[in-house]
Amino acid sequence: MVTMDAKTLCVGTNVLVYVNVIETPFHEQRLAAINAAHQADRILQISRQIIREYSVTMTRPQAFENLPRTMVLEQVGQFIERFQVADDTDAVTGQLIEANEGLQNRGQARYQYRSHHAGL
Repeated sequence: MVTMDAKTLCVGTNVLVYVNVIETPFHEQRLAAINAAHQADRILQISRQIIREYSVTMTRPQAFENLPRTMVLEQVGQFIERFQVADDTDAVTGQLIEANEGLQNRGQARYQYRSHHAGL
């Protein structure tokens, strides 16, 4: 089971897209944040849902030029090797619920909380 602590940084789909697509407006900023987290020995974590979302996002028509499907699949393989992957289990869902207790029941409030604490 994957556990989260103060050193764990949950990386979202948008961050992966920004880091991997130079044309995105936040490419340099997000790449620097990921590199800084890595250098600070933070645990970078993604979920299987993030992997699915990234695959879909990178293979459907976008404002930027899509990468070849084979390259997207290679990237996903690299994510699995380089990031800690949270399994979709009841225990992980419980941790998510616990992490969100006390926050307003609005997606934006959770996003702002996560962005603020992740430094992204």
